[in-house]
Amino acid sequence: SGLDEAMAELGWAGEKRPFTPHLTLARFKRPQRLRELPTLSLDLLDFVVDSFALYRSRLGRKGSRYEVVERFPLASPS
Repeated sequence: SGLDEAMAELGWAGEKRPFTPHLTLARFKRPQRLRELPTLSLDLLDFVVDSFALYRSRLGRKGSRYEVVERFPLASPS
């Protein structure tokens, strides 16, 4: 991709794994069995998304720290 090429010009190696978009909903300090967690039905949620943010995750001894890198407004539906 264009990003990989631009980063390669700066001396950064490209990612070998295929890109897998994802949404992190939770992090656990210890591994958890998913069947032991409560279920969440997204069908019951009704909300409007008017922006999204790109976060940087910094893992440390006291847990993760999240920093907003940039916010992106979305156009309102017409």
